[in-house]
Amino acid sequence: MWVPYKEAVKLIFPNALIMIDKFHFISYATKCIDKVRIRIMKKYNKGSYEYYLLKKYGTKLLIKNVDNCHYRYKVNFKTYKFKAYENEIINIITKIDSEIEWIYTYLHAFVYSYNNRSYETARKEILKLINVLRSKDIEEGIALADVYENWYEEICNSFIKFGSKTYNNALCEGINN
Repeated sequence: MWVPYKEAVKLIFPNALIMIDKFHFISYATKCIDKVRIRIMKKYNKGSYEYYLLKKYGTKLLIKNVDNCHYRYKVNFKTYKFKAYENEIINIITKIDSEIEWIYTYLHAFVYSYNNRSYETARKEILKLINVLRSKDIEEGIALADVYENWYEEICNSFIKFGSKTYNNALCEGINN
């Protein structure tokens, strides 16, 4: 998701179909959730329960799908001492603020249903996502909508199936790292 790369490919390979690996546009969604978490966390006093939960558990847990949370944590904060599973802590964190709850719920619904979409469905759902993000008046969501709108065709192209699979650049990324 880098404009000079896109321009170079178009210049050298004018008929190329550019796709953005799902890792990249999904990472923008998880960064959006984290930015909302940090902004909300800063509203609270550093000694508060809300700040503690958002700081200690928010970073790790808000990027996880609540359906895949199985680990049990021991929460030990001043007078709040209890054991809870990850999904229970996510539920507590998302109830701290309606913006966190909305952005977490909506983006996770989009991200974790990635593999079940056809190209045609993805085109419609990404446009819907862009419009819904803009309508909620959450600064970080609007910025994410801008990114998705600017890279709309390339994101949609990642849903094109070749046989039963979609292409990605995982092998190249692995070699580069």
